[in-house]
Amino acid sequence: AAEVEEIYELRELLQGRAVDRMSLPSRPEHVHALRALQDEHDNAVEAGDLRRVDQVNDEFHRVFFSTCGHRHLIEAIAHY
Repeated sequence: AAEVEEIYELRELLQGRAVDRMSLPSRPEHVHALRALQDEHDNAVEAGDLRRVDQVNDEFHRVFFSTCGHRHLIEAIAHY
């Protein structure tokens, strides 16, 4: 249980730092990509396709954090 809590704490730190580095407002093409992924996620949930829900969720977050401009931070977020 302690290990899980530590991982979630680390994720919170990494993701918070990535958000702090993002420029706002986001580019329209970035928002469009996120909306398309959200639609795909909604469809997978409605279909009960849990594997696809997980895959699209991961892709959504990869795209979301990709704009922080820090390759190593993006890789660390993907790892955890």
